[in-house]
Amino acid sequence: MKPVEFKILVKMDRAEHQVGNIFLPDQTRERHQYAIQKGTVVALGGGAFTESGFTQEEIEQIQPGCRVMVNKYAGAELTIDREMHRVMNDKDIIGILEEGE
Repeated sequence: MKPVEFKILVKMDRAEHQVGNIFLPDQTRERHQYAIQKGTVVALGGGAFTESGFTQEEIEQIQPGCRVMVNKYAGAELTIDREMHRVMNDKDIIGILEEGE
C-alpha cells in the first residue's frame, strides 16, 4: 500500500500484555492503553512533510523503518498481513524515537 499526498503508513506496535509482573486481560489492556502509541513508518506519500513544520533534520530522519510516536486516535486503522497499521497525516507524528526506545 502506497499512501498519497501528505499521508504516511505506520505499522503500530502490539499492545503490552504485561505491566511489571502483572499480566493484563484483553479488556483491561484495551482500556488502559496510553493516548500515545509507538510504531514504525512503512511508507510515505509523495507530499509528506512538504508543509508540515518539521525541521529539515527531522524530515531526513522520518523514512521507512523510522520508529515514531503517534496519537492513539490518529488516522484510519487497517490490517495488512494480520498486523495493525494506520494511515495518517504527516502532522500526526508527535515524536521520533531514538534507538532502543
